[in-house]
Amino acid sequence: VLKDEPIQIREAALTRVTDQKVLAEAALKDASEHVRITAIGRLNDQKVLAEVALGSVPEGFRLVAVRRLTDQKVLAEVALKDASEYVRVSAVERLTDQKVLADLVLKDESIQIREAAIANLTDQTLLATVALSCESADYRSLAIEKLTDEAVLLEVVTKEHMDLLRHAAAKKIANQEMLAELAVGSDSDTVRIAAVEKLTDQAALLRVVLTDASDGVRIAAVEKLTDQAALLRVALTDASDGVRIAAVKRMTQAKLVELVVNAAPGGLAAASESVRLAVVNRLSNETALAELALKEESASVRAAVYVRLSRDKEHAVRDMRKKLGLPK
Repeated sequence: VLKDEPIQIREAALTRVTDQKVLAEAALKDASEHVRITAIGRLNDQKVLAEVALGSVPEGFRLVAVRRLTDQKVLAEVALKDASEYVRVSAVERLTDQKVLADLVLKDESIQIREAAIANLTDQTLLATVALSCESADYRSLAIEKLTDEAVLLEVVTKEHMDLLRHAAAKKIANQEMLAELAVGSDSDTVRIAAVEKLTDQAALLRVVLTDASDGVRIAAVEKLTDQAALLRVALTDASDGVRIAAVKRMTQAKLVELVVNAAPGGLAAASESVRLAVVNRLSNETALAELALKEESASVRAAVYVRLSRDKEHAVRDMRKKLGLPK
């Protein structure tokens, strides 16, 4: 291309050339590096681009060639063998060969290469391999983020030794049977909580509340319970004040009244003061509040009832005066 003309003219001329033979000749033979790079940047001929990318030419030439390459075999060879990490990363970013990408994640020594490789890895089987066998927790975590196969995620939860990663995998599972299995059977509190948070099966949730040794797990399960009979049972019988209070907060007014009025001896009365206060703070039925005050031995709880009744009456008076258009 005007080979006897000054560099600037040859370079400018190449920006208008589309003929691949002309571009190839300039890319391979021109005396000016600037002209050669311009030519390489306009090449589509995969054979010529491969020759540049794999050749003994300056790093900049190889980098530009790689960015034009689509041939997966050549890109894989560059990704595995090039002396420049920049060129290798560029090749990896254009790779779609899942096996090569997985091998790079598992075996390469370069952080940049491994990160570029896992960004392009989508094959669920190979992601599972990374998630289950990679020595780096960082790449296991990235693989878990990309996993969608719930059977594999369950396997990760079962086999992974780091609680943080087990929790991350459990949070991605939606299958109720799998979640129920984890909620009851996992040896990790964080995994059981993650499973409980996604469980909707009321029977499974109640089973967790009635059997789990961890207060935190039982509270998480109670916070998903909607079965009022189950919540009443928990509020009356759980060994933990925190769990009983969590149950009280989920109960309807009708069930709260039942808790106060119809509770078996030793039920609410035997609960701690903090649980009884939680009931008072939730209960709006004046008759039930009055009955609770009559039965209550704690001055603090009785005082809370009186305050609640007074506050409710004050609110009622204020509302009535407002409706009637009277001053406050």
